[in-house]
Amino acid sequence: MSQSILKKLSQLEENKQFSKDLQTIEFFLESPLFCNLKKEDYEIIEDKHFGFLVNVFTNVNFNNKGIFWIPVKFNEVHGYFNCEQNQITSLIFAPVKVGTYFDCSHNLLKSLQYSPQIVQGDFNCANNQLKNFKYSPDSIDGIFIATNNPTENLIYLPKSHPFIYLNNHHLLKYKPENMTKGDFLRACDADFWYSIHLKEKSMYELELINSQLMIKNDLPSHKPKL
Repeated sequence: MSQSILKKLSQLEENKQFSKDLQTIEFFLESPLFCNLKKEDYEIIEDKHFGFLVNVFTNVNFNNKGIFWIPVKFNEVHGYFNCEQNQITSLIFAPVKVGTYFDCSHNLLKSLQYSPQIVQGDFNCANNQLKNFKYSPDSIDGIFIATNNPTENLIYLPKSHPFIYLNNHHLLKYKPENMTKGDFLRACDADFWYSIHLKEKSMYELELINSQLMIKNDLPSHKPKL
């Protein structure tokens, strides 16, 4: 039976679809090959548009599974959602809300379209192929981690102005659309936190912040998970 379901999952990847088959959804959620959840860890609810939506009461972790696609339509995940180190090219079918952190790093993403709307922790999209951050979540409570991407500008930074972790400041030439003169963001490069002050419409000034003042300046006390 598992071989036939694996074949279905493979076909879903090829056709860039999600499963509307209850048995296939349960296999993906419960199999040690993928999420390794228990039945009490999740609920499947019927939906007119998607067929089924999945709510998870704990964490979702299918990192390094060699998959190209998220084959199940997640709705809300109370814990973290970790799909890092795969070959995922789209976040379609990712959850709408994540209770802690969301990690889609080390994939093949060229767009953040279909990202969760709300992430109540860090959002990690490092080591992808992102030229900008359009479609990033509406709300991020933690750090926005975007290192090792071919970033060209900051036009579409998250609206919630979280702390930003980047390593290519020299490419950041354009002001975020949701910033005005005098606004600032917090950015981190290597071991140093910076304040990015908007001087003109297309210029930034990096100001080194004394690492000893991180907590006093309400900066994150933890280093991002890269």
